[in-house]
Amino acid sequence: MKDLERNRIGKSEGTQFSMKIADRDADSSRLSDNELSFEVYTTRIDTVFGMSFVVMAPEHQLVDKITTAEHQKAVAKYKEEAKHKTQLERTELQKDKSGVFTGSYAINPFNGQEVPIFIADYVLANYGTGVVMAVAAHDERDFEFAQKYDLKIIQSIAPYIICEGKSAPKSEENISELICSTAVIKNPKSNKYLVLKFKNGEHGLVGGKIE
Repeated sequence: MKDLERNRIGKSEGTQFSMKIADRDADSSRLSDNELSFEVYTTRIDTVFGMSFVVMAPEHQLVDKITTAEHQKAVAKYKEEAKHKTQLERTELQKDKSGVFTGSYAINPFNGQEVPIFIADYVLANYGTGVVMAVAAHDERDFEFAQKYDLKIIQSIAPYIICEGKSAPKSEENISELICSTAVIKNPKSNKYLVLKFKNGEHGLVGGKIE
């Protein structure tokens, strides 16, 4: 079973960085200096400006310490339920996404924005750092989670568009105004580039949404 789960999760390359816990009230004094920040792992650092929340594995060592009094009961219940699920069940893409707000916030070090910290069983303690930045506009799981809990969805990357003297449209409703567009895609494994060109509005956006 362990081999099956290991192969199911697989390996990936990414970036690790630190995030500080926001000091919102006096209750933050419950944390020691070395607990005022935590490490985040992501395979999509290019979308970091679109982060709208953070998700910790229920088993993460900081969960109990950052959970505020009013959320302790809900967090404890969720942690207990997560104990009875296998890693395969927790990472199943088709399952309904669930989670609980800890009551605490973290600071995105790249733009200084505060984002809420949730726990969710689709994040595993033994994968990366057990914490992921959530970018709902560019990740299917995060998108479903954000929709369910009414969280922000911030698009942080978009295709490179060239339009004979025109700027890119501000919304997809005006996509027909485009005369031409160019999308450049890099394959990091082969270090090669794919350039796609579309004309007369007959095209789809590449790299700007979840797909």
